Amino acid sequence: MAQSRPSLLKNTIILYVRAVFIMFIGFYITRLTLMALGVDDYGMVNVVGSVVAMFTVISNVMNTATSRYYNVEIAQHGQEGLRRMFNISFQLYTGLAIIFFICAETIGLWLFYDKLALPESKQNIAFWYYQMTILTACLNLYAVPYVSMIIAKEDMGYFAIVSTADALVKVAGVALLCLCPTERVLWYGFLFILIAFGNLWAYLLICRRRFGVYRPERMWDGKKLWEVSKFGGWNMWGAGGVVASNALVNVLLNNYFGVVVNAARAVAVQISVAANMFVSNFLTACNPRIVKLHAESQREECHKLTCNASRYCFLLSWVVVAPLWLLAPELLGIWLSVVPPFTILFTRLVLIQALIDSASYPLMVLAQATGKIAFYQFSVGILLMLNLPLSWIAIQLTHREEACFYVAIGIAFVGLFARLLILRHIDVFSLKRYGRYCFFRCVLIVSLCMGTLALMSCTICPASDYGLFSVWTYVYFFLVFCITAFIGVNRSERMVFINHLRRKIGAKTEEL
Repeated sequence: MAQSRPSLLKNTIILYVRAVFIMFIGFYITRLTLMALGVDDYGMVNVVGSVVAMFTVISNVMNTATSRYYNVEIAQHGQEGLRRMFNISFQLYTGLAIIFFICAETIGLWLFYDKLALPESKQNIAFWYYQMTILTACLNLYAVPYVSMIIAKEDMGYFAIVSTADALVKVAGVALLCLCPTERVLWYGFLFILIAFGNLWAYLLICRRRFGVYRPERMWDGKKLWEVSKFGGWNMWGAGGVVASNALVNVLLNNYFGVVVNAARAVAVQISVAANMFVSNFLTACNPRIVKLHAESQREECHKLTCNASRYCFLLSWVVVAPLWLLAPELLGIWLSVVPPFTILFTRLVLIQALIDSASYPLMVLAQATGKIAFYQFSVGILLMLNLPLSWIAIQLTHREEACFYVAIGIAFVGLFARLLILRHIDVFSLKRYGRYCFFRCVLIVSLCMGTLALMSCTICPASDYGLFSVWTYVYFFLVFCITAFIGVNRSERMVFINHLRRKIGAKTEEL
């Protein structure tokens, strides 16, 4: 384990740098898109995309299943096992692409015409944009076996290069979109088709040159295919909760409050995705290690890494969420040329949910690693599916746009403890260890930071001296960073990072 740490740290640093770059690119893309399409069309694109997103959840769920089996095969059977698993996954994704296309053109079209409540003048353009998103989703679906292989091999440099190139092409494409005189929504859809095709081709070339596995062979393993399909099926049940809390809530908001509110939610979710990017990139580097440790029956190390990963995810999310939450009005004003109504409130609520969810992600990975996911996915899936009915009830009772966000925060909090209890049942996961390594430290950090903010708010009035307030804002963020670094990270963990940094600096000095 001592030898594997630098590799994990290196992959984390690579993906963290990528996350910083893509976060700022993503913010700029959203600004350009909102300028090019306008608030109404941006809201329409978001709600139409939600229909397809309900079905593309399949690809995200199966990506998790595929990555899990890739890692198990690498740990147990090496390159030959990886080759066999690649063929099985390619057969599986061919079937999923066919099922996805049929569902999108039947159930999806029914939702499109009967449930979205789009203005009649935009029906034709929205229909063709919907067809483009279906093609984009199919291309992304076929890319999953290749992406999963790169992640399973922990070759994060190439993964970072492709995703960074993807962000740069999006910026250039959306910038050119501003020059189009008409039909910008359709050109926007066409842009994402080209990007999806380019990503698929890039990942194929990487797998061909790096791993020698890039096209399916005539190989059939019905037993393994059924095992992976069953595993993915339970994952899809859990994904139904994600659909209920995201895509279907979009449809619900659109029906009650219109596309402008959907545009505000789209901007808020974009900020949440950017904030979560730091967490997801760390997990991308950490997930294969958790799965491999469990496959090698190193339960003690696996559980310890899961607890630490949960803490790191929360800390990475906290140091981003805290300034974004506090400075949301100022940042949104700088970022967007036009800030849709409710965007500031939605952004702050979505960030709170993202902060809670960040601690849950490594627990999800451990559940996948055990392979015993039937009870886990059934229970968590039902809990997440409550998002839709509870949001509907909350909107009916309060008639307020933000009601569904409060519901989502409550379910995220309950979901964290539900996952811990289920893992204790299926894998003898220690709640005492999780509390000591993660939960209590995170609660202490948030309490100290919020207490500091409350004290500063009582003593500093921003209206009286804006310059002084700005200085104290930077002081507060510095304190947040220091509290997080010294309480959230122990001495031995800091020394691992410092020693790794010293070795890198020393190596560069010797080269010079």
